[in-house]
Amino acid sequence: MHNDEKTRLSKLSDKLTDVVLEEADPDNWPGAGKAIDAHTQQEHGDRYWFKKNATTTLTLLTKVHTLIDLQTHGGTPGGRPWR
Repeated sequence: MHNDEKTRLSKLSDKLTDVVLEEADPDNWPGAGKAIDAHTQQEHGDRYWFKKNATTTLTLLTKVHTLIDLQTHGGTPGGRPWR
C-alpha cells in the first residue's frame, strides 16, 4: 500500500468516526427526550432507520480499521502478504 493510500484511509477513518459519533447519539434521533410509548408511528420508524444508519456507518468504519490494521501488521486474514 502506498503512503498516500495510508494517509487517505486514516483521514477517512477520522471522518467516519465523527459521523458514527453523531449518528449513534440517541439525543439526535427522532423523538429524543420523549418516553418510548409517547413516540408517534413516524418517530418510531424514523428512529429505527437512524439506528440502522449508525450501525452501517460503524460497520464501514470497522472495515476501514481492518484495512489499516492489515497494512500496519502486514499480511491478510488468509496469511498472504499485503500488496
